[in-house]
Amino acid sequence: MRRSLWCLLLTLACFPLIARADSPDEQFEKQIRPLLVNKCVECHAGRTPEGMLDLSSKSGLHKGGMTGPSLSGKSVDASLLFERLVTDDEDLLMPPGERLSDAEIAAVRKWIAAGAPWPDASAEMMPADFATQSDHWAFQPIMRPQPPSVANEAWCRTEIDRFILARQEAAGVGPVEDADRATWLRRVTLDLTGLPPTIDEQADFAADTSDQAEQRVIDRLLASRAYAERFARRWLDVARYADTSGDGTDMPVPEARYYRDWVIDAIDADMPYDQFLIEQLAGDILAKQNPDDPENYRHTIATGYIALTRRFGNSKYAELHQIIDDTIDTVGKSTMGLSLGCARCHHHKFDPVTMEDYYGLYGYFASTVYPHAGTEHQ
Repeated sequence: MRRSLWCLLLTLACFPLIARADSPDEQFEKQIRPLLVNKCVECHAGRTPEGMLDLSSKSGLHKGGMTGPSLSGKSVDASLLFERLVTDDEDLLMPPGERLSDAEIAAVRKWIAAGAPWPDASAEMMPADFATQSDHWAFQPIMRPQPPSVANEAWCRTEIDRFILARQEAAGVGPVEDADRATWLRRVTLDLTGLPPTIDEQADFAADTSDQAEQRVIDRLLASRAYAERFARRWLDVARYADTSGDGTDMPVPEARYYRDWVIDAIDADMPYDQFLIEQLAGDILAKQNPDDPENYRHTIATGYIALTRRFGNSKYAELHQIIDDTIDTVGKSTMGLSLGCARCHHHKFDPVTMEDYYGLYGYFASTVYPHAGTEHQ
């Protein structure tokens, strides 16, 4: 794969996923909707829901049931919904005979305190229209488009320039003047390496007056280690890489750097993108298939992509389902730009992803060992 294609792929890939706190909508999809689906809507949904309380829709939640409104604004303790989750009266406790965990109750408290946000697009738990969703351009086979005709042919250096210029001409504007050589050198060096050009690099470029001067600079930058380091960071952000474990303890992960260096080396070596993904998803399997390959250890290191999955709970299997869900979420967003986690509890509302698709992936990762520190050999 050419380095210029790496630049495009990894730049685009970095957009879907940046490590950050969940938005209110994401908190609903990850924590609240699963509770409603698994613990509530079996009884509180349909034409005759228990207590006339329908929790399968936003409108039903706010309407409440026979005993009154479910919510009282952002007041958690005054909300009947929350009261039924924490009451000591077994006759009133919801779900009946099955008290929610402390983590689940904390999630509901946080949700109500935030105003019980329920994404408008998910207002009703309705089956997804997969026929319409799969018609979206993003799911169509890749085809080479016909470049548009433009008036200023001389300005176009590549076919991509034609698409840009066609939009500009349609809007009645034109390209700005070309930057002077010194400015161009600074911009391209910063873009590709994140560093300004050195004094020697500036002098060499100023002395090169040939038609190939700019191309030589670009080739030199794309071949540099600094380029690999800069664009490896794009992927590492997508993969949620960190040198520490995060959460409350934020303990160091000394071995994480090996995966970081593997990503840099892969980009530096122009590893094909398909191989780049295969090794991260199944490097340990590749190593077992070729036991005499001296590069086996590098295949295994590549699976740091999965090993860096967030851990939940304090023991090896306490919250394994949450760990697997985090892996699926990362894989979906980083490789396809899709929020596969939405299909954990229901067919995806916007993309042609079913619950069957989600749990098909879940089955693969369920066979993965996710060790906690100190329990690797248990």
